[in-house]
Amino acid sequence: MKEIPFDNFINNISEAETPFAVKIDNMLLQGNCLREIKEGASGYSVTYKSSSTKKTVAAFVCRKTGLKIRITPPKPFSCDDLCADLPDNMKKDMKRGNDCKRLSDASVCNQRCLMGYTFTIDDKLYQKCRSMAFLFSVTEENMPYITKFIQKGLGIETSV
Repeated sequence: MKEIPFDNFINNISEAETPFAVKIDNMLLQGNCLREIKEGASGYSVTYKSSSTKKTVAAFVCRKTGLKIRITPPKPFSCDDLCADLPDNMKKDMKRGNDCKRLSDASVCNQRCLMGYTFTIDDKLYQKCRSMAFLFSVTEENMPYITKFIQKGLGIETSV
């Protein structure tokens, strides 16, 4: 299978999103992630996997509604401090995610499924599925918060 160049993805997103996508790409690659690009119906998806576990830790996805990023930290982490400062649209996205069946009753979920995340938003506890808990629209307002989520959730500290 021929590898798709990163430039194909970059050329498919808006000019406003490009610097952010390049920044996040550099951050994740410097954080020992491997990049995989696939073409989909609405554009490209760029998946970043841990080089040690081969599990997905983040992915850009092109949707009809615009560019999104899914962050799936490999281990539970406390994000309550991040949640307090999030814009309302990001809080809404987190609340909208599916509830994690495994956190409430491990017997009703696939045993290979990695557990979801527990966090508090506006003094309410949420337990969300890892595939939808941190799926954010890439907007100018959200970009700094997405960067913080990636750095904290993946333990990546970088000057990028």
